[in-house]
Amino acid sequence: MKKLLTVISLALLSCSIWAQGGKDAVTMLKGMGSTRVEFTVQGRIGVADIQYPCFMVMLSDMHIYGDGKSMWVHNLDDGEVIVSKEILDGLIGDSVLSKDAKGRQTVVFNGPDGDNVSLVVTSMEKVAKPWEASHFTLDVEKLPDDVIVTDLR
Repeated sequence: MKKLLTVISLALLSCSIWAQGGKDAVTMLKGMGSTRVEFTVQGRIGVADIQYPCFMVMLSDMHIYGDGKSMWVHNLDDGEVIVSKEILDGLIGDSVLSKDAKGRQTVVFNGPDGDNVSLVVTSMEKVAKPWEASHFTLDVEKLPDDVIVTDLR
């Protein structure tokens, strides 16, 4: 799960780098405003809402929320939530930006263990109205009683 979380977090940063040119990642993320990014990674379809310093990533089996201070990773299959300090700014990593044979923006992440993971950006668009702050948090009190919450902050 940590590897996938890192890939998705790096994807958010790499999408901003791809979209904004040669500025540093934090400056680019700030300049994106409210943006929805759709992507595929490891055969999975995902959606990321970015509104620096906040983000939300939705996959079929995992939802990740970041409000700029804390991050909630909700693994839907395992019925578990991990709460930790926000790590978005620290996850730029070793990645290569390119276009695939179909002309789609592609980010290839070179993991520290030698594994390469490819992410394909399928769409990116600005959202007209900014999201409310609550869009980027997970209210663990509203989860079913059988969900295990581990707070590592």
